[in-house]
Amino acid sequence: MTFVVISAEIHPIDVEPVIKKEQPDFEDDTGNGSVLQAGSGHAPNSSLDENKKNKADVSFMHAFIAALSMIIVTELGDKTFFIAAIMAMNHPRVTVFAGAMFALTAMHVMSALFGYVITWIPRVYTFYASSVLFAIFGLKMLREGWKMKPEEAQEEFEEVQMDLRRRDDDVS
Repeated sequence: MTFVVISAEIHPIDVEPVIKKEQPDFEDDTGNGSVLQAGSGHAPNSSLDENKKNKADVSFMHAFIAALSMIIVTELGDKTFFIAAIMAMNHPRVTVFAGAMFALTAMHVMSALFGYVITWIPRVYTFYASSVLFAIFGLKMLREGWKMKPEEAQEEFEEVQMDLRRRDDDVS
């Protein structure tokens, strides 16, 4: 058995979070930071509005594509992917699809809310807490894989193969 040791240089993170505060819609676009009262008669600077809109469109698309690609890559080989596939063999596919989509939607809404709330905690704490949690869950998965008996994986594989054959026989 060969072990490979990978060393990495760890750099402390910047503890000052970069939090972009949302600007109110009624703020003056002239750059002096004054707040306009409703009905003040001051016309906003249209070129600055256009630049803000373009930046918002780019940041939305960047965030959307980053989230979409991250979810596709991480969820494709996830346990839930295989569970849904196996459940679709034994239950109506539409029901499994609806249940999986509802669960996925609920998890993503909760994750987004959690991500919003977690910004209230200083970044240095969230960085180290997430690092520790990632290590704990990674070690837990390695331990489970290490302690798994070869027969367990083979039994599950054979059971899925048998279900697939039975489905093929039912279709033909």
